[in-house]
Amino acid sequence: MALRHVLAITVVTIGLSSCYNEPEFIGKDLIPTSDLLSVKIDTSFEVSAHTVETDSIPTGLFNKAVLGCYNSEIFGKTKADFLSSVIVNTTDTVLYKIIPRPIPQSLYLIYTLERTWGTQNKPINVKVYELSDSLSYNTYYNGMEPVEGKYYPTLISYPTTYSGDSIMKIQLTDEFANKLINVPDTALKSNIEFAKIMKGLYITSDDYTGSDGVLYFFSSAMKMELAYDSKEGGVRHDTIFKLGSGVYTSRYNHFQHDYTTARPDLKINHLNDTTFQDSLFYISGLGGYRGLIKLNGVKEWIKKMPIAINRAELRFDVQEHPDFPSDSLINPLLYYYYRDNDTSSLKLYSSTSTNDLVSLYDYSITEVQTTRYSKPKNYYSIDVTLHLQNLLKGKIKKEYFYLEPSDFKVNYKEGIFRSGSNSNRMKLIITYTKL
Repeated sequence: MALRHVLAITVVTIGLSSCYNEPEFIGKDLIPTSDLLSVKIDTSFEVSAHTVETDSIPTGLFNKAVLGCYNSEIFGKTKADFLSSVIVNTTDTVLYKIIPRPIPQSLYLIYTLERTWGTQNKPINVKVYELSDSLSYNTYYNGMEPVEGKYYPTLISYPTTYSGDSIMKIQLTDEFANKLINVPDTALKSNIEFAKIMKGLYITSDDYTGSDGVLYFFSSAMKMELAYDSKEGGVRHDTIFKLGSGVYTSRYNHFQHDYTTARPDLKINHLNDTTFQDSLFYISGLGGYRGLIKLNGVKEWIKKMPIAINRAELRFDVQEHPDFPSDSLINPLLYYYYRDNDTSSLKLYSSTSTNDLVSLYDYSITEVQTTRYSKPKNYYSIDVTLHLQNLLKGKIKKEYFYLEPSDFKVNYKEGIFRSGSNSNRMKLIITYTKL
């Protein structure tokens, strides 16, 4: 009997090691040898994954400006533009000392390109409008809301075609330059007064219906350069006015998604359907798609209580696709816990006072670092141990969470993954001990 007992422990130990010989298996070495016989591994837990649209995205603290139109045969159209405040550069306010005011030679918006998504050097036609209402830094702005009615319909820029150069320069009209250079002295000395005259700008580009497209990401180093005749002679170039960077001044990105433009044979099926589970689910950035992961087996596992969850690892494979860009794989993903009407007192799930993602979305970030991608094996692994433990204990009520790109506010990415109904299905691998 003693020999059989030793052999049983050896078999269980080898089994655990072979199933979890990767660095994400937390706690393997913490289980006492005497308890190994009571440790069990289960993969029968029912999990489903669904593709849902994002209905809101806070873009005020997003320090990248995005411009362009990108068309995916799988994900449809994504169009991006932005709204920006204009402020007086307090380090360069000599303009009000010039009497009479000089005649402007030119006025340019200048942006620095940081990266490109889509077709490199794809030309876009850029347009600038003046806002009809001021932007507020402390006000939440949903980047998915329409911008119609927020700006005057008259263009304040000359025709500009941008094709991915390191610097984008947009020349504003002489009429607009004269308006800025002739604002009252009080407006040049106070941004509060200046905002009463200059509400801000809306920078956009033409729609595009081709099968490719581009999104250009510009850094927060944005400026407005004014050239005018100086009293000393010659042309002076000043950055008397600055544009909002989204950090201490107002600038908001605006995104439009049209999923109906996807190729019929490649489009996402069962979008926003959380009852039927397709074999795949889809994720994209900039307020596009997100994955809704439902832990359907919770009720059955509550019947097993009391148990201790040593580890709960969600695994799902990346779906390869011949029409899908090879460099667009999402890595890493963010993992969210839904907290609507949740009374959990856990610090892990506590909300914050920030005006950004955590308090404004319908979920808050939990374990950002629990998601890992295994490139050789082409699957994702997410540690949901704490989530499942607290579901089984009744400390949290919602049996689902969301997945989307961790940098969904600063980049556009796409991913296709296998769900719980796939032949190679998403699995929740649970290592637990019966108490």
